[in-house]
Amino acid sequence: MPETEPWTLEHKVTWFVQVRTLNSRPDSEGARWRETEATGLVLAVCNCGLNTGWIPKADMTAQPALADVQQHAALIAQAETDRSQRCRS
Repeated sequence: MPETEPWTLEHKVTWFVQVRTLNSRPDSEGARWRETEATGLVLAVCNCGLNTGWIPKADMTAQPALADVQQHAALIAQAETDRSQRCRS
């Protein structure tokens, strides 16, 4: 078996925006409407296990865990650049 480098986790950050819905009562014709709005909370998770929990969107850059998310984003961008360069060769 050839020598290989150790296994590493690829960082893939996924952001979720929390939303809530409100179902209206039926109108005179029986039609119902649904309103959807953002609650102002966001959550970031990464394949490596990072999970910020629900945090205010306005505070997301002030959270210490998000520094890691920003580093993850840089790693992802670099990996995509490397991949696209390999595809061109």
